[in-house]
Amino acid sequence: MRGDESVQRTVRYCTLDVHPSEPALVVRYELDAAVQDPLGDPLLEQSRECRRTVRLRGLDDATDLASLAREVVARCDLLDDSKTAQVEQLLAYLRRRGGSGEPRRPPSSGRTPSGETASMARLEAYVEMLYEGAEDKVRASGLLLQLARRPENLAALSANDALLCALARVLREDGRRNTPLATNLAYVFFCFSAFSQFHPLLAEHKLGSLCMDLVEHELRRHAHWRHELQAARAEGEAGPQDRDWRKYQGLARRQEQLLRVCLFLLLNVAEEPRSEIKMVNRGLVPMLVDCLEREQTDLLLLALCFLKKLSVYSENVAEMGRLPTVVRLAPLLGREPLAPTTVRLLLNLSFDAELRAAVLREGLLPRLVQRLHRAGGDAGPALGVLYHLSLDDRGKSHFAYTDCVPWLVRALLAEGGPRSEALALAVSLAANRRCAQLFCEGLGALVDRALEGGDAQLVRLLRTVSQHEGPTRRAFAPHLDALVRALVHPGAPWDLVLECAGTLANLELSGAPLERHGVLPWLGRRLGDPQCPPRASLALVALLGSAARADEACALGALREGLVAPLVALLRARQEDDDLVLEVAYAFDALLWHQSTRGPLVAAQEVPGYLLDLLHDRSPEVRRTCAHALGVVAEGDARWARRLREARFRCHNAHWLEVAAQPGDGGDVGADEGGEELLDRADLLSSGSGASDP
Repeated sequence: MRGDESVQRTVRYCTLDVHPSEPALVVRYELDAAVQDPLGDPLLEQSRECRRTVRLRGLDDATDLASLAREVVARCDLLDDSKTAQVEQLLAYLRRRGGSGEPRRPPSSGRTPSGETASMARLEAYVEMLYEGAEDKVRASGLLLQLARRPENLAALSANDALLCALARVLREDGRRNTPLATNLAYVFFCFSAFSQFHPLLAEHKLGSLCMDLVEHELRRHAHWRHELQAARAEGEAGPQDRDWRKYQGLARRQEQLLRVCLFLLLNVAEEPRSEIKMVNRGLVPMLVDCLEREQTDLLLLALCFLKKLSVYSENVAEMGRLPTVVRLAPLLGREPLAPTTVRLLLNLSFDAELRAAVLREGLLPRLVQRLHRAGGDAGPALGVLYHLSLDDRGKSHFAYTDCVPWLVRALLAEGGPRSEALALAVSLAANRRCAQLFCEGLGALVDRALEGGDAQLVRLLRTVSQHEGPTRRAFAPHLDALVRALVHPGAPWDLVLECAGTLANLELSGAPLERHGVLPWLGRRLGDPQCPPRASLALVALLGSAARADEACALGALREGLVAPLVALLRARQEDDDLVLEVAYAFDALLWHQSTRGPLVAAQEVPGYLLDLLHDRSPEVRRTCAHALGVVAEGDARWARRLREARFRCHNAHWLEVAAQPGDGGDVGADEGGEELLDRADLLSSGSGASDP
């Protein structure tokens, strides 16, 4: 770059998140760099994504989060004051996570067994010791680990290529034979892996492949130990069993330390997607699932976090489904501090239908419901898993035998409003008859809470509960007036109108509450309102049909208020909407069902004419509804009975009539020739009832 050129750097799209494995914040941003000439015109522009890690020390329950958030914002030049509240929220999450929600850094004494303290001045001597015997190699690796644990030494260590080559060579050649040596060497490289700028250095020396080989070897060796222990137990002698068991426990403890370091290094390196893909292709998922059988809490927590990270990809979830993942997660739900991370892993796995079935099969549902009581304000992941389990009809029935529904009722009535996850789960469970009956035990309080706050989402829960016939619907009888008042309230928003109308449409309404609150004139105004949303108009038509079917007085009131005209207008305007056409056809059927309203509608001929046209609709439900309504009309009117027979004849014999109407060679039969005689022949017509004809 010439001296008269300048570089302009701009930071855009700054986002904040927590570090997946350390008490630190990760700042991701996009850096735009432009080389400008003396006149300010850009000569070269480049943009790239960057990240910066803000590490936090001493974050505990006594920390003042507000002060710490302000300090972080002040020291990080990428953040401004508007990010202070977000930083404080992330700090609160990190403190809540603490050492129990994420894997901890592997412990180390920082000294060799002899108590010797390492020094950077003797670095060359430590490298030479790596070429000596096994004891000298372990001693040198311990001293080098002391140096690597200090972040200020890593730059100097990374510049010593002879040191890194020697460390990688010894780990490759002697790592399988000497567990303490392999642990120290892997820990040295783990210290580098904590900083993303050293990841290319680790890739150059193939540390990821080395660690994968070590983990695979140690897991095979552990399986061999267990086989030998089981064989010793089968011999039946108490002494050898106890001795072999103590030997096995000692070996397993040393091995688990090595597994922790190697997996933690792989977790850090897996921040780069290409490295993660290579690990998965090498069989990382089965290795992690095998680690779920171990006993050490820190190793289990690390394996859970790694599996949670991998489970965001469907290919990895499918592989976990082929392995006994859910079986091995079941015991961990009752162990603290493993339970929160286990629930988050199950949340990712529960998007798969087969894994949801496995969760139910292994009896994890009651344990997940118990997590709701223990999690307190952090119940979101458990609610997410339960919601996914409730998506299957077979899964819904299991909830009736837990205390999930009572917990949901208490959560929905709690101060501050219900959580969206709890409300979604409640609506899903209400589709089950038994669960809906459990919701009815707190129905009065739910209705009061929903209508007082105008909460349309809570009314949706009531609407779902009201779908079930029998005692569930009868439980709504004391609340009909309150629902009708909320429906016709002048300031009610459309979403509340939609849910209230849908709820009332499911119930057996009498004319009394509708007349008291002037619902029929209100329906006429709403159905004719051009601002009425399509879903709301659908619910209003359903309400009209339900009320007209249940009460003849409502049907007569609908005719007096002229509600047939807006129904016909909706039918003309939205002929392609099958749901609306079905509801309008049902409303016409309900109006024709009563003797007092049938005469005026048949005399006007408009409604039966539309029903006759809809008799050939593509929807089977629409055809059945229209056939039933026209059958009712035909019972009392011979002229419409004949038209109905003719329409059915033409529908059943449409192809024959089309061929017969075409001119041919001799003996052509016209479409109308003999039609009257044919229609009068009972053996050519359908003998079924009107409701069964298409």
